[in-house]
Amino acid sequence: MFMPIPATVNPHKRYGVPEPEFYTDRFAYDSVRDVYVCPAGEELAFWKCIHKDSPERGRVYRTACCDGCVFRSKCTRNRRGRVIFRSEFEASVERLRSRLGTPEGKEKLKLRRELAEHPFGTMKRAFNQGYLLLKGLSKVKGEVGFTMLAYNMRRAINILGVGMLIALVKA
Repeated sequence: MFMPIPATVNPHKRYGVPEPEFYTDRFAYDSVRDVYVCPAGEELAFWKCIHKDSPERGRVYRTACCDGCVFRSKCTRNRRGRVIFRSEFEASVERLRSRLGTPEGKEKLKLRRELAEHPFGTMKRAFNQGYLLLKGLSKVKGEVGFTMLAYNMRRAINILGVGMLIALVKA
């Protein structure tokens, strides 16, 4: 499956990482030993899991080596040292990133944008669906369902014409 990876709004600022050379993507993950290796060469080992009640489930890694590190002021402002969160879906995202880097992946993503995202842009613009008015899953499903029904009806009228559509409905 090819789909765009959502961009995050600089999560490093939220976690107190002052310098770009110490952002999380600069830490190498060793899946065999289940550790991260920081740019200074130290290992961040598994610390704890985040489960059930958290919307973001995953694993947290940290190290005790930050106290004596010369790069600490560039790497973290956290008094306990550097902490890295790894989502339970991170391996899937990494595989997706590697596929998107190929020319075939870029072409498939471009085709997906042409086919799948156009109806949603049309619904948002033509039917004034910038945001949903109702709360609750069943109410939102109903609102979205009516919007999609209206979109499909408009599309059928544009393709077949009103007369042909009425004839097909009567048949």
